[in-house]
Amino acid sequence: METPQKKWCTGIELILVLTAISLVIRLLTNSAYGFHRDEFLYMALGKHLDIGFWSNPPLIGFFAYISQVFGDSVFSIRFIPAVLGAATVLMTGLMVKDYGGKKYAQLIACLAIMLSPAYLRLFSMYNPVPFEVFYWTLLSFLILRYLKTESINYIYALGIVVGLGMMNKYSTIFFVIGILVGLVFTSYRKLFLSKHFYAAIGIAVCICLPNLWWQYSYNFPVVNHMEGLQENQLVNVDPFSFIIDQFLMNLQAIPIWVAGLIFLFTPSGKNVRLLGWIFISVIFLFLVLSGKSYYTLGIFPITIAAGAYYLEQIIGAKKNILKGTLVVYIFLVSSLVLPLSITFLSADQFASYCQFLIHKVKLESPMRWEDGQVHALPQDYADMFGWEEFGEKVGLAYQQVANKKQCMIYCENYGQAGAVMHFGKKYKLPPVISFSDTYRLWAPEKIDDNINTLIYVNDELGDDIRAIFNDIKIVGTIEHPYAREQGTQIYLCQNERSDFSDFWTERVQPVFDTFRRR
Repeated sequence: METPQKKWCTGIELILVLTAISLVIRLLTNSAYGFHRDEFLYMALGKHLDIGFWSNPPLIGFFAYISQVFGDSVFSIRFIPAVLGAATVLMTGLMVKDYGGKKYAQLIACLAIMLSPAYLRLFSMYNPVPFEVFYWTLLSFLILRYLKTESINYIYALGIVVGLGMMNKYSTIFFVIGILVGLVFTSYRKLFLSKHFYAAIGIAVCICLPNLWWQYSYNFPVVNHMEGLQENQLVNVDPFSFIIDQFLMNLQAIPIWVAGLIFLFTPSGKNVRLLGWIFISVIFLFLVLSGKSYYTLGIFPITIAAGAYYLEQIIGAKKNILKGTLVVYIFLVSSLVLPLSITFLSADQFASYCQFLIHKVKLESPMRWEDGQVHALPQDYADMFGWEEFGEKVGLAYQQVANKKQCMIYCENYGQAGAVMHFGKKYKLPPVISFSDTYRLWAPEKIDDNINTLIYVNDELGDDIRAIFNDIKIVGTIEHPYAREQGTQIYLCQNERSDFSDFWTERVQPVFDTFRRR
């Protein structure tokens, strides 16, 4: 007699095939352009493992360390995100199966995820968001499993995954809030009286405790980070654009995820309505708090899986034209914006395509950066160009220094610092110093009195540095036409006018005060 577990595992061959295809697509297309700015930061975190970082919990550094064990190429760093992308396809397909969906429902749900412009792009870079989308999809899968079986084991599994999600990205708390809202508005509010529910919360808290202690020890830098994010980026988020982007990000899946949202609030979806409340709650929270559009990507597998099942029920077994039309729609829409999704065009060809979208299609949102302005390329891609120039030009500047032991290299942001260290290896550069993000935790509070030469990387040189050195010259400028850092300059500052080490000690105190406990 076949066990229930074996029975549940049957009929997933199509899901596994589509998962494998998804992985191959990502592995073949994730290395055409260079490292992203943020990837340099996470690679650095992997070299400085800790239980916390300035703007991130620790797991992103841990997995960066694992990635770099196998090399520090673009392919190596992006291998784990590719696997997470395929795993998200797998989890979505399994959710369809749990709803009772057959092969057609599994097909359109998996295609909707694997061909999504948003997910193709998202899982092509190493950062916390691919992990978050995977964790949120896994949470959705576990919730659905619980709703189908009411097995206590899934409640404990949820506690573990919530803890891991929080150790990857603090925004997992929004998914947790969605769960709590869903419990309040459904019959599953009975869980508030369950000891297993609170035991699962305890597990999640225990997993997060090391990082909570780290945050306390450093005076909660996440608060400082969020304030800066709000002032410099989230202030430019437009609520109307946020709503429009929810449709544009998964344009190829609109009929599916909209159908899924409808299903979750119909009488037929009563038993799984908790998932619908999670979706609505997360969208509402990010809308009210001016979250970026892509913050919601982790909840769409919920409605895509539900919608695939619901559409299969509506269309029925005989209406093959409708079935085929939906599959064609997914492929057609995905192909129209494919250059925004995977990097198969040259930089010049991609720039021309973006101009076509801006001027002919009147589609500007993909090219709108955090500053609220429309640029030649999407910001993520502009952040992949020009980095080798940093390593080369800073390395050449370092060669001009007579006494290299008396030279310090300072970069204004972590992208520059990481690029200089990565691409400047052959010049045997000293550790690069920056106050950007977690780099500030590694900066020296005092420097050697013998330091009398500074290589300074920034858009411009401030009056404070000009007052220290007599001999200042620009020895390099980033010239890549599509780089976000185009125009950034490398200064070589020599011949002290006053003691640089004293200036450094005075200047870094406010920086260190931000994470010292008083």
